[in-house]
Amino acid sequence: MLLTTKVALRPLFGWAANQPLVLSFLYLFTDDPMFYYQGIALPLALCSILWLIPCYQWYEEHINQKQ
Repeated sequence: MLLTTKVALRPLFGWAANQPLVLSFLYLFTDDPMFYYQGIALPLALCSILWLIPCYQWYEEHINQKQ
């Protein structure tokens, strides 16, 4: 199971692309957006990235080859 650059960068790109939406939501609907970002959104995003890398790797090895 060799980790490819594509598999490693896919969740990072998704995280970066999602940040404007997350920050806009926090600024609009919370009284202290940076508190919620640093306390909830950022740790959750980092955990998601670490979870998605092996998921994408598995997909590339098993599902994508069948197509």
